Amino acid sequence: MWNKFKKGVSLIEALVAMFVLSLITLAYMNSSNTFIRNQQNLIDLDKRDQIAELILQGIMEYRKNKVDHYGTATVNTDQTMSGETNTIQIILTQCNDPEAEDCVILTGDDVIPPKLGDVFLIDGIKGKHVIDGIEPTDGARIYTLTTDKLISESSLSNGDGITFIAFQKDEMICFANEFVIMDLTEDTPTSRNAEECPSVPQGVQDLHTYWQNMIATELPDVTIAKVEIEEDSIDKDKIIKVTIGDADHTTVQASKINTCIFSFMPSTVKFTFPGLDPIETAIMEGTESPVLHYLANGVAATYNNGNSGATTNRAGDASCDKVQASTCRQNYADKNTFTVFMYKYNGEDTQTWKPSGCNAAAVGNWQCPGVEVREGDLSIWFIFDHYNNNTNADRRYIDRDYPGDNGSGQLTFRTNNLPDDAKILVFDDASESCLSPITGGSCTGLYWWRGAHDGLVIHLDTDDVNNLSDIQLEILKVPYDVNQWRVLKANAGNCSVASRDNGSLHGDQHFREELEDPPSSCWTYIGKDSADDLLPKLMSPLANAIDDNILTLTVDDATIFPTSGIVQVGNEEISYTGKSGNTLTGLVRGFQRYPITLGADIAQGDANNSTVQLNSVGNDSGLAYGGGYVKINDEIIKVKYLNTPNIQNNIITLWQRAQFGTNKVDHNTGDVVLNYDVRATDHSIDAPVWDISNSIATTMNETYDGTYVRESMKKSVSLNLSSANVCQ
Repeated sequence: MWNKFKKGVSLIEALVAMFVLSLITLAYMNSSNTFIRNQQNLIDLDKRDQIAELILQGIMEYRKNKVDHYGTATVNTDQTMSGETNTIQIILTQCNDPEAEDCVILTGDDVIPPKLGDVFLIDGIKGKHVIDGIEPTDGARIYTLTTDKLISESSLSNGDGITFIAFQKDEMICFANEFVIMDLTEDTPTSRNAEECPSVPQGVQDLHTYWQNMIATELPDVTIAKVEIEEDSIDKDKIIKVTIGDADHTTVQASKINTCIFSFMPSTVKFTFPGLDPIETAIMEGTESPVLHYLANGVAATYNNGNSGATTNRAGDASCDKVQASTCRQNYADKNTFTVFMYKYNGEDTQTWKPSGCNAAAVGNWQCPGVEVREGDLSIWFIFDHYNNNTNADRRYIDRDYPGDNGSGQLTFRTNNLPDDAKILVFDDASESCLSPITGGSCTGLYWWRGAHDGLVIHLDTDDVNNLSDIQLEILKVPYDVNQWRVLKANAGNCSVASRDNGSLHGDQHFREELEDPPSSCWTYIGKDSADDLLPKLMSPLANAIDDNILTLTVDDATIFPTSGIVQVGNEEISYTGKSGNTLTGLVRGFQRYPITLGADIAQGDANNSTVQLNSVGNDSGLAYGGGYVKINDEIIKVKYLNTPNIQNNIITLWQRAQFGTNKVDHNTGDVVLNYDVRATDHSIDAPVWDISNSIATTMNETYDGTYVRESMKKSVSLNLSSANVCQ
């Protein structure tokens, strides 16, 4: 499990800290003036308390130390990486006395070389690299390192930085996992678990010897001296405990320990929405494979051999029920909301799954090849709306008896920067989700739901966040009936524990967090229901009322708007060319940012429900699937998309002609189609003014008066993995 304590240190500091124990030995034995000064003060202090405090201080505060174990490491001469090589040449600069003002550079046998298994970062290249081989140059400071994987295509310059972040990680794992107790009255530390830790790592032995000698010198009469990591019985956090004394009196000092220092994996990642500060988010962890945990339409099957052919139905192993034509869990979904998070599978069962919800016969053979899911594997989940139709009490499916009907919705999207071997693990419906194989790290797709909720799970084929690039999700066309995002909070206790696992705050699949009293605090909303601290960055209210021909617009705070662009007030979209204080100037009211024309004639006698091609396949008309109003010449027509192929091909259905007192007339190919929903209208004081330079309009269900309410939401989100912190 990733540790939940956060400190806000940098990536490099945090990664260096993972191997604190081995570094502590070097730091205390070679260069710690602080320790020497504290030793001299022992005469004035209780020696037991002081030594126990020093041991704790050494482990807990060394996280701040930036000392590089191998001095300064840089790229030696310009090097071109083709993407097909796994070697790099480096040069080390080590001083004979790191604390001296003048550095006398070590050469030859005096240089401390890196070791097999050491981990390092290359400036400008994503991911970590592990040393599989090392070749020194005789008498110099130059080493050719062979890494465990190919180095990404790049051009490296002489002097580019190399940062060693880990030293024999596996040597520390026994101590981190509570398998070792240091009894400083014994000659060597002992293992609590011979199977998991058959021999005590050398780094731990060195630390044991150093502290043992210190105690023997300063406290020769003590009979009890232990250093151990345990689980606190009350809040279950890990603590490091130091016990020093004898039968009559013992000193016990303890402190919480950030056990993530023993792990490569970050404890949190960040989502970045355009125009907002990065939002920290937890990684949800669960013992169920995503297929069992979030299966589509009751389908969960493993391939018996390889990645195709005969399967075994595993639906009975799943902890959530079948949901008709939808993904099973209700608890991660919320009405009109786009939920996104990263998931880590902590189960021990490695299986080759048939992607849930795939349909090779109907859509294509690319959907159903097996996906192997291993312990620790990561996936990214996208969930839209929630399942809620209180008019249907069919108990073969998930409970639907909550008040309110979510109606229907639609969204088109594209993901970018997925890893090369990413695969779709859970389709909501075979004809939705990604509509073609993931190629070039990208997939494009759509969702169309009616009385249900949809979802997509993409398997990232890695257990290491550091191997991933920033993953972006972008909305391509105006969505229907979705108006906000939400992400998992970073510091909300067991919100990161998946549904049905012990301690989870998400309950089972029928659990509706937003209906709890108080409502769930697991999610950060970005948009319509955002927390107050986010709202000012998305919108500012009108400072005064305006009618439909006013050409200036004053808001309470214009700092959130660029110097020119487009804003949305109510349904209306308004372009502007300047900004003076809190006033936007040079307005074009009812701005049409969706230029589009007819691709075919419409005759006066054409009936309702007839279809027509818009001028260019793929152009965004600004119309959502659920409908809207357009103005062609002098006629206003209510239109909608009939089905998903028509959405893709921009074929609209003329739903009701001659609206708002207009008459049917002939229309010709090439006639301009105006989006009537964004027309100039009057607006009252305090009406929200949305910055849509990085946002997209979203159309909600039609209201009783025949209006499609248009709101605004952020157009894209990036899972900002390059800023992931390990110990924060």
